[in-house]
Amino acid sequence: MKAAFRFPVACCLLLGLGVPLFAQVDLVGEWVARYHEDQPERIPGPELGDYLGLPINDAARLRADSWDASLLTLPEFQCRPHPSDYSEHTWDGFSTGVWENGQLVVTTTHMKQGVIQRNGSATSPYGVLTEHFFRHGLYMTSFFSVDDPIFLEEPMVRTHTWAWNPNGFMAFGNPFEPVDELGDKPLGWVPFWPLGTMQTEYATSHNLPLKATLGGKETLYPEFMDKIAQYRAEENAAKADAAKKPAARK
Repeated sequence: MKAAFRFPVACCLLLGLGVPLFAQVDLVGEWVARYHEDQPERIPGPELGDYLGLPINDAARLRADSWDASLLTLPEFQCRPHPSDYSEHTWDGFSTGVWENGQLVVTTTHMKQGVIQRNGSATSPYGVLTEHFFRHGLYMTSFFSVDDPIFLEEPMVRTHTWAWNPNGFMAFGNPFEPVDELGDKPLGWVPFWPLGTMQTEYATSHNLPLKATLGGKETLYPEFMDKIAQYRAEENAAKADAAKKPAARK
């Protein structure tokens, strides 16, 4: 599985208008992603209930806990990447770029609601994406942040590394036809987890306190390791108290 993209010549020329040549960086060409950063989160994707390192708020957590990946099998969801060109919000959004200190800075708005990770963590249509592209010879780094007043407590930050790939294959797309992948379900059935569901499997399988997996801005910082130890002690104490109660009744 590879991700690739192409910086078109026309795009770079337009962005370079009015900018001195020495301040521009040649990004024209085809680039392929490297997945050595946060690899489990990108391929195959995070587990249900794994919100560590995501600055999500309560609304985003509720949305993620009730989200079911089987939604993507519904015919109407299979067609979602193909909106009208006249939509106010699209999957690509509306992007503008400028050159700053030898880097391309791209700001994107008017995006449709989507997921920031493949376990239901979402951004709203009011999210703003800011990308910085740096070239280092045959490699390029993209640093991006998402600022979302609806679902995020503070901007979510990530980086990607790309390698120059002049022989890459850039497909022009394939014919698309939605199909019924859930033939055993009644018409109109929508996959979901009931509101109030707590996705506990990740915490259980990795022996982590559930409270430590719920995400939030504090999980982005090293000091959160102390909180995990605190939550573990609290959880163990609660289990010990629960174990004593049946014995006391006898």
